[in-house]
Amino acid sequence: MAVLAGCSLTPTYQRPDAPVAAQFPPGGASEGPVAAALPWREFVGDERTRALVELALQRNRDLRVAALAVEQARAALGVQRADRLPTVGVGVSAERTSRDDLYSAGVVLSSYEIDLFGRVRALTDAAAARLLASDEARRAATLSLVAAVADTELALRGDDALIAATAQVLAAREATAALVRTRVAG
Repeated sequence: MAVLAGCSLTPTYQRPDAPVAAQFPPGGASEGPVAAALPWREFVGDERTRALVELALQRNRDLRVAALAVEQARAALGVQRADRLPTVGVGVSAERTSRDDLYSAGVVLSSYEIDLFGRVRALTDAAAARLLASDEARRAATLSLVAAVADTELALRGDDALIAATAQVLAAREATAALVRTRVAG
């Protein structure tokens, strides 16, 4: 039984070859940290944009749902890991009758599945993979929100600059029109 319990029929995962080159050609990006690994606070340099991103991160419902999904996956992994161990219960009881007292105590092994073919281990591995996937989904949602807020802030600033430039051009044209009217009147 012990030898069979150590066996697993779960196939080992073989990562397929990527359809791209193993290395980029020389002359690419310079040495340094990868942009995805940087904390967003280091990547976003403007204080106003940082404050807007903080506010968006605090109040975004989709981000809260993603965080709750991570916690749910973490709890599911804990439950799945618990299935690998036997469930043991301890009980004590006392009974008094008119003639004598009866005491009993016991240990009960209520359920345990011997993992002969690796089913429980595979389910645990799948739960761990779901936890990693939901954590990466939460991280992706956070990065998407940061990018959307920063992009919107930059677009707003660009639009404000265009409005200011348009106002200057309008003022210059009105001054030119006033000069032309003065010349025509003269």
